[in-house]
Amino acid sequence: MLFVSTEEIEKCEMVLESRLNDAKTIAGTRSHHSFVPVNSDSLQIRRISADVDGTSVKVTSSSQAQASQSFTHGQCLAAVYDKAWYLGVVEDISHENEDVLVNFMRSRNPGTTIHSFVWPSTRDECWIPFEHVLCTVQEPLQITKGRIKQYKLNSPAIEMIEDSFNKFLD
Repeated sequence: MLFVSTEEIEKCEMVLESRLNDAKTIAGTRSHHSFVPVNSDSLQIRRISADVDGTSVKVTSSSQAQASQSFTHGQCLAAVYDKAWYLGVVEDISHENEDVLVNFMRSRNPGTTIHSFVWPSTRDECWIPFEHVLCTVQEPLQITKGRIKQYKLNSPAIEMIEDSFNKFLD
């Protein structure tokens, strides 16, 4: 039989409580299911355990600063998902979880320098952490009419997105 004094239990309780009070949530991880420690201040996170590629995130309090950007419903933005950038529109904002729900467009010519986009037939929505938003852009210009409407961003917007994306990857 093992005896643990009330004093010892209360001491452990205080230590655990202080650790829990210092714990910070990691923005944008509510849709992730795999968390692997890389070192004392970073994790490799994956949406599912079988994902080959994950995202590295810092878990120190200095990395928890809320993004200074403010988002509005209907705002057009470029965001990183699965190591590529995508164009989309803000559908919802969660300041508590520090992420935005984005309805994404599809690239009409993936893998090329022709940047035209279409809305998919079914909504392509995903919660994106604030820090994965590259930049906000003006609404793309509609370049075709008819059943499938095609949209295009101007060259300065594409350059801004690609510069931000390259900095994000560094």
